[in-house]
Amino acid sequence: MANLRKPLARNVLINAAAVMIIIAGLRTASSMVVRLLLAFFIAFIFGPLFFWLTRNKVPKALSIIIVLLVIVAFGTVLGLLIGSSVYDFTETWPVYQEKFVRVVSGTIAYLNERGIEMPRETVLEVLNPGTIMNVVGSTLTTLTGMLSDTVFLLITVVFVLLEAVGLPVKVTKIWGRDSHTMQELNRFADIMQNYITLKTLISLATGIFAGVSLMIVGIDFALLWGLLAFLLNYVPNIGSIIAAIPPIILAFIQFGWIHAIIVLSIFLVINMAIGNIIEPRVMGKGMGLSTLVVFVSLVFWGWVLGPVGMLLSVPLTMSVKLYLENRESTRWMAIMLGEASRIDRAEMLKKTDSSE
Repeated sequence: MANLRKPLARNVLINAAAVMIIIAGLRTASSMVVRLLLAFFIAFIFGPLFFWLTRNKVPKALSIIIVLLVIVAFGTVLGLLIGSSVYDFTETWPVYQEKFVRVVSGTIAYLNERGIEMPRETVLEVLNPGTIMNVVGSTLTTLTGMLSDTVFLLITVVFVLLEAVGLPVKVTKIWGRDSHTMQELNRFADIMQNYITLKTLISLATGIFAGVSLMIVGIDFALLWGLLAFLLNYVPNIGSIIAAIPPIILAFIQFGWIHAIIVLSIFLVINMAIGNIIEPRVMGKGMGLSTLVVFVSLVFWGWVLGPVGMLLSVPLTMSVKLYLENRESTRWMAIMLGEASRIDRAEMLKKTDSSE
């Protein structure tokens, strides 16, 4: 028995060491890895358009050109909007910050006069909006920098789309049309395509509703906050919360508590309507990951790859889960990553009874 445990322990240590080396390599090469992942992400978004064109007898070369023109147009508009909005906001933010300090100081003085002692410096340090705004600005600037690397992204997207067309032929040639490998590749492509496409449409709707609502209320830089809501809606669990904080702070600085509460209500309504009603109906029960795994993956991929890793945390984790599912020795890990509601309890009980 002891002899059996030694190889098992050795294998565990070797696998753990290999994982740590891979993680260290990803962090070291994060700038290049992020650009590659962003290119794959773009390819998944615009892939349906490319395949639709090729299915309708449009030549492959012309289909690629059309897709590239759409990507360039979309990326140019997004980059210009983010770049100009971040620049304008950065230029005017010191004025808002000074006004915020005055409003908070006045509130503290009012409370102190009525016997509620609050140290001004401590409160200003805790409620410092500059930290939040700096994080928002750096995140948007990072994404703009990624989008500005246009040539590399476009070339990579072209190769990904062309390879996606030829990959089924290669797999069929090697393993056969009805092989397990072919089925798993189709399943992986369908799941990722479905998730990324639907998530993009839902995030776009979230951004539009948020931007238009803030514009109606009169909040400055409503377009910027709509873009932020669109981008951060890809971040599971906490993305929508982070997107709501800057406009709430700005509403408080501009108009006071009443408008801040109105903006908070707007984001609550949007998140409840889209996040709790529309998104579950459109996307089903999600991608089969438990809530804890989604949150941990958000922290992990953000630590490894930065802000873009947080945006892509769910697709990356789901890729790992699908890989683990296809191997008998690692299937238990995939089950641990999944939702308990997705496990066939009847089948589990049947296996337990048969084993007894």
